[in-house]
Amino acid sequence: MLMSRESLSCHEARSALAKIKSLKTDFEQAFGEAVKTGELARAKDLRSVMEGEISSLREAVFPLERELSIKSQYESQRSILEEAFVLERLSSGEMGIHGIDGKEYPIPSYLDIAHRMREQREVLVKKKNRALRNFLSFPLA
Repeated sequence: MLMSRESLSCHEARSALAKIKSLKTDFEQAFGEAVKTGELARAKDLRSVMEGEISSLREAVFPLERELSIKSQYESQRSILEEAFVLERLSSGEMGIHGIDGKEYPIPSYLDIAHRMREQREVLVKKKNRALRNFLSFPLA
């Protein structure tokens, strides 16, 4: 796994991505075998390793997500909205809200939130440096 630090060289990122692609190929082969034989252990192990490598690369490329606990904030806020019955199942099957305009608004996925935060990295760094560490993950209608 990659070590988290402020900068990741292009060569290191490419190497990590190549490893993930290789693991994906191995996983796909193991999954094909699992479908035939019913033996899932190797496919599960490869999937776990692949997910760990993806997570490690994501953290190395975007350390701010870890520093600000973005994922745990997202999960906590989603859970609160679900428990408070603010979120409901939409016609698409997604969770979200019905706006006062009658439209359905699905909650954004964690990946959507993380992507938006990466786009606003400079703003987040300023907020982090001012000790503002809690963010509203769900901008609802």
